[in-house]
Amino acid sequence: MRTWVRARSTPSGRHASALRRVAPTEPAWTRTHGSGRVLHAIETLVANLANFSGPGLIIPQLRGEDPASVIDELVAVMQSDHGVMDATAFRQAVLRRESMGATDLELGMAFPHARQPGLKEVALALGRRAEPLRWRSHAAPSVRLVFLLAIPDDDVTRYLSLLSGLARLSKDTRLVAQLMEAANAVEMLAVLRGVNLGGSAPADSAGTRMT
Repeated sequence: MRTWVRARSTPSGRHASALRRVAPTEPAWTRTHGSGRVLHAIETLVANLANFSGPGLIIPQLRGEDPASVIDELVAVMQSDHGVMDATAFRQAVLRRESMGATDLELGMAFPHARQPGLKEVALALGRRAEPLRWRSHAAPSVRLVFLLAIPDDDVTRYLSLLSGLARLSKDTRLVAQLMEAANAVEMLAVLRGVNLGGSAPADSAGTRMT
């Protein structure tokens, strides 16, 4: 997802407004001109969970009855909206990661994820179930929010920022409740917009980092 910001002058010096596109993966100061105050505002604007997602990557009513079918739904929207290059290979990578250790955490949330060769940007798809889903075979049904993460092979920094934002979200019962109650994808995205990012990866309930 990209953010549009308005610059006061064009490179030619004329005082005409111009729109410049700021990519979240690039420093703001390489994309616009202006004072430190403006640059700080731009950096603040892009530093939230919503910049990894979009309305087309959010499913307010998941239909799947098990983790694999839910992952299928989220992979499908990620392929159509974000351009995941090989949906079959990505799905297999996500399921393979799940087989190494389920990614469900506290507060009824799961975070399936995998790396995707050729992907240009980190992407986040979000799905919500009306009823709790059993994520692990011997666990009670508890998962209602599923966050699917697609990570470029060569990315580290943005992935860690995304994980830190998800860690903040998982600990904020007020925001989790807002996600549960949101009427549609746009409202769910607005909740993600309220989650600021940081620089470290989150730990799950056992104290281990998501990898």
